[in-house]
Amino acid sequence: MNLLLILSGVLVLLFIFNLIMRKVLNVEKRSHFLMKSVNRTHSIIDWGIRITFIVLIVIGLAYAYENPEPLPWFVHNWMYIFIISFLLLDVVRAYFEWKHDPEKNRYLHTLSQVAFLLVVVIVLYTTGMFGVLG
Repeated sequence: MNLLLILSGVLVLLFIFNLIMRKVLNVEKRSHFLMKSVNRTHSIIDWGIRITFIVLIVIGLAYAYENPEPLPWFVHNWMYIFIISFLLLDVVRAYFEWKHDPEKNRYLHTLSQVAFLLVVVIVLYTTGMFGVLG
């Protein structure tokens, strides 16, 4: 129950931060469920990153299944792979927004979201979800 409360609070915090940054930077709201690529090159790179990280996860799980000895850090802490992949996807998105998006503050909005989310993840990780995970 406490974990659900913390995660709900984090989602509300992220929503409020996003709303404030959109107003400050004067950027239109975009749909997060239908992430549109900035251009064709961005789409190719984006999908290349996604496929690479999916392959890494599958290889890591196959390795873990076949080898009973201690696992490498990237298999043991598979959450790192997800965090790194999302950070990399957003940094690539910010680059293409900076170079090709007509809305010039869009990349600043994306980078501010990445920075804020990274701070939230670090705080949650270092505090063990504020003591919920021990």
